[in-house]
Amino acid sequence: YEGIPPFIITVADGVKKFTKKANVLEGCKFAARDSPDSMLVAAEEAAKHAAQTILAVGLDLSIENEGRDRLSLEFPGRQHELIERVAAAAVGAGKPPVIVIVVAAGAVDISAELADPNIGAILWAGYSGMYGGLAAAETIYGVNNPSGRLTQTFYPDDFVSKVKMSNMHMHPDSATGFPGRTYRFYTGPTVLPFGHGLSYTSFQFNLTAIEAGDGDTKQFRVLVRNAGQRTGASTMMVFARPPQLAVDAGEHADLHRTLVDFGRTPELQ
Repeated sequence: YEGIPPFIITVADGVKKFTKKANVLEGCKFAARDSPDSMLVAAEEAAKHAAQTILAVGLDLSIENEGRDRLSLEFPGRQHELIERVAAAAVGAGKPPVIVIVVAAGAVDISAELADPNIGAILWAGYSGMYGGLAAAETIYGVNNPSGRLTQTFYPDDFVSKVKMSNMHMHPDSATGFPGRTYRFYTGPTVLPFGHGLSYTSFQFNLTAIEAGDGDTKQFRVLVRNAGQRTGASTMMVFARPPQLAVDAGEHADLHRTLVDFGRTPELQ
């Protein structure tokens, strides 16, 4: 759950398994806003000469843990500036858009990164354990075709100013401007929704049967077909929502939807 593992494969270690030459630099101090500009300049120069630039950024247990609450959903220190500057330097030098790997447990507002044309891909790695760096590299180099889904809603940074830490309510309140919590009730804008996920292939879904079950249950079958060129698995999520009429929905009239079940297909050709 926590602590120091016996070993750890970092993102840099993972990448080195796929390339003969990797230039590894610390682009800025992890969370320090006073990181010297010389570090960012060195990273910009390296990006101008690299065949491909990969940025590993994010959080650690000094920022988020069971006994520490975050005050912001943004990258700490000068990490966002580092991403923006290095990405611009790479593309400005005629190199491919950069790849950003985010290592964090909680959500980070990556709306600027998603909109940046100098960023070609963003991989959410979470806290992926001892072999996390290898898993990230295998995904980047195409050995692994991802099928994961986000386990939380990614809110914009101003969410922290709209939601008081002492307010544990889930339902939105228009009178106070409280937007609600989680994908089930939240009414505000999102950076990325709960359940978001991408793959190197595409899938087609066909609802083939709906049968009445016992009581209020329904049984159905979904045919999944790999419509792309790469072998891959699809993680499907089933949601339910209450009746649209408030008189029928009762106290859950403002419920958008709720997760009923999920499952992952085998690897499909």
